Amino acid sequence: MTRARAEELVLVNWKGCFFQRYLLDPRVTALEGSNGAGKTTVMIAAYVVLMPDMSRLRFTNLGEGAPTGGDRGIHGRLGDPARPTFAALAFRLPDGGRLVAGVQLERRTDPVVEPTPFVIADLPDAVGLEDVLLDRGDHDEVPLLERVRELATRRGAHLKRFGALKDYFAELFDRGVTPLRLTADEERTKLNEMLRTSMVGGISRALTGGLRDFLLKEEVGLADTLKRMRGNLDACRQTRLEVQAAAALEQEIHRIYEAGQRMFAAAAHATRLAADERRAQLDEAGARREAAAGALEAADAA
Repeated sequence: MTRARAEELVLVNWKGCFFQRYLLDPRVTALEGSNGAGKTTVMIAAYVVLMPDMSRLRFTNLGEGAPTGGDRGIHGRLGDPARPTFAALAFRLPDGGRLVAGVQLERRTDPVVEPTPFVIADLPDAVGLEDVLLDRGDHDEVPLLERVRELATRRGAHLKRFGALKDYFAELFDRGVTPLRLTADEERTKLNEMLRTSMVGGISRALTGGLRDFLLKEEVGLADTLKRMRGNLDACRQTRLEVQAAAALEQEIHRIYEAGQRMFAAAAHATRLAADERRAQLDEAGARREAAAGALEAADAA
């Protein structure tokens, strides 16, 4: 089944970042920067969009030095407390459409952060996320979520906010963004563990095991299926080699045909030149014969 592909990540009103947009490569996107540059904050923002469940988000001591006052992993990374914070991922859907999945984060009593997930559908490609996640003017401001709805509607899009996480996850699944509906607590736990391992541990045994357990269901005939797939791949490889050999033979035959055609054209041209030369010699001999006959008649008369 074709899934959606993340194209860009946007952060609005995070600590040290009023608005920042990151384009995402279809395969690998690398973040580079010195300590404290904000690499972990960018990853947390993407993490929160995919798992806006504050009961599972724990980033204490992650990129922080001796934090005090609770979990600074999210609360301490938010920007101006007078305005909300946004994190949003723009996806290219299997049908070619564009979907923006986002979360509004609002500070409460430290370390509590209240997330409100939402999606923006039917946003034209020509409209940048800054046009709906910022209130543009002489001085850009961070809007409230209802104002974001107005800005999206003005651009021809539709914003839908979710009061329950299960509805948000169901929307992402129906749109082809997530591989599972994530209605069960066990599924959310597995996804959270996979995301956290990928962020703090790199590509490790835990990550690959988590991906396998999360995405692949147990199947008794899996070995036979893999064997058939291997056989099909070998057959495809052999067919590709045969096609390449046939193409090379066709090219060789074509080269030989072109060489023969050039040789035939050269021989025909040489024959035509020789015939023209013989015709000219014949005409010249005829003229000399007529001149000799005329001289002979003059001699007889004399």
